Amino acid sequence: MDNLEEKWVDVAKGMGILLVVLGHVIGLPLPIRKYIYSFHMPLFFFISGYLYNANKYKLVALNDYIKNRWTRLINPYLAMALTCYCLFVIVPFLKNHIIDISSYAKPLIGIVYSRGSAEWMPNCSPLWFLTCLFLTQIIFFIICKNSTNLKIFICCVLCTVVGFLIYVSISFKLPWNFDTALIAVFLYSLGYFARTYNALDIVKKNAVKIIPLMLVIGIITSHLNGTVDMDSNMYGNIFLFYTGAISSIVVVIYTAGIFSKLNILSFWGKNTMPVIGFNYAVITLTAYTGEYAWYISFFINLIIIWIMILFMGRVNILHKLFYGYDFKKEKKAT
Repeated sequence: MDNLEEKWVDVAKGMGILLVVLGHVIGLPLPIRKYIYSFHMPLFFFISGYLYNANKYKLVALNDYIKNRWTRLINPYLAMALTCYCLFVIVPFLKNHIIDISSYAKPLIGIVYSRGSAEWMPNCSPLWFLTCLFLTQIIFFIICKNSTNLKIFICCVLCTVVGFLIYVSISFKLPWNFDTALIAVFLYSLGYFARTYNALDIVKKNAVKIIPLMLVIGIITSHLNGTVDMDSNMYGNIFLFYTGAISSIVVVIYTAGIFSKLNILSFWGKNTMPVIGFNYAVITLTAYTGEYAWYISFFINLIIIWIMILFMGRVNILHKLFYGYDFKKEKKAT
């Protein structure tokens, strides 16, 4: 990526992660929550697909790619999940709350299975996204190997069909959100094709006509389709889900291009990992239910996570644990 492109990507991710935090706060009005959930996670799958470099991975073996993705996604997943598990164990003890010893096993099972619910992964349920993204990237890597763009598209559509059949057929989540990954791989492929065919340039040139239309479609479909939650395999009408998600993604990316020099959004976009990992823990530990609860809770969360990010930036071992890479080596490489 060139610097200009990298800036809008970081800003788009920053907008997305702030929506993730907002979507989790207590007391958020339902219409706003429904709209956010209709596209905020699809946005991250789309951007990840946009950043996929087929030429870079053309000669890379599958096992090497898995090792790379494991280091960048699963190591931070385990580090943050186990940190939050320690909070689950320690905080009640400090508050003199009595907890059945047997209940300590359930979150560990949830972490291994990656079941992203407060019941199975207390304080860290949003981490489901990392295992899901890991499988999504592996699936797309396999599909992409020695395939034409037409074959890639067809295979991703077939993945969606299989994922949808699983969604309507079973009432439980598959390990590591494999069922969700099958739905997500189509969004991932759309990001990949958007870059391959310069689709975002077309949107930019025709923004006056396209953006208002996409905004209206996104809002209307989020209302018509009801609640969407990829973590829980809730998509409603799959056509409305994809239509609404894609429409709103286009609006977010165009807006990110306009505000590409806004450093505060870029900052959050570069630090999505700890937000995903610790946002829910911060909400749980600082729960506020008074007047203007969701406003206050939102800003409290951002301030605390911001302090955590600054601290991690100064302690390399924490950065490596929670981000999946050594920032000192990254600086030397650049």
